[in-house]
Amino acid sequence: MIRRERRSVSTPAPAWRRTEYGGFFWLNGVGSWNLPANTYLAAGAGGQNTWIVPGHDLVIVRMGHMRGQGAARRGTNEALGLVMRAIGAGKQVAESLDFRARLR
Repeated sequence: MIRRERRSVSTPAPAWRRTEYGGFFWLNGVGSWNLPANTYLAAGAGGQNTWIVPGHDLVIVRMGHMRGQGAARRGTNEALGLVMRAIGAGKQVAESLDFRARLR
């Protein structure tokens, strides 16, 4: 059930020319956010967003205020990139530790 629901929200809407909107969710298909292309998000008022990154079993929530939402977008995007970098670095560290353990 969840897999079918995820497919319906992450499939681009046929009426949109660009791959940026699915079933009630925005898509990152055009690369607006520093997140993988298969990310989709619920965008609320005042810059309050929820990003779902299925390839990493990750949900990121940003709570914000109406005032300053435009200025906060760049900082939010930078923070999202840092989160993804941290996830990648975490995997590299784990692989490195596993490799070292096998050498012993």
